[in-house]
Amino acid sequence: MDDGGRVGSGLKLATNSFTFEDTSRLANVLYSLYGIKASVQKTGIINQYHIYIWAESMDSVRKLVRPHMVSTMVYKLGDSPQNA
Repeated sequence: MDDGGRVGSGLKLATNSFTFEDTSRLANVLYSLYGIKASVQKTGIINQYHIYIWAESMDSVRKLVRPHMVSTMVYKLGDSPQNA
């Protein structure tokens, strides 16, 4: 819950220690299993990448992960009617 946070209307997952191939595989699994659209982005440090979850997929992410989050971390999901 702590590795990542909101960026604009989307969400960044700090996957810095994963290879590009593993990060890409994870982004593909998010889409194939849950329909969550995400892209792999460079962090600005050589050989480090993070996953950015698109704003249009945030409702799906909220529904999927909010029930499993501690209350002090829910703010990272941003505001939506489902968060009320």
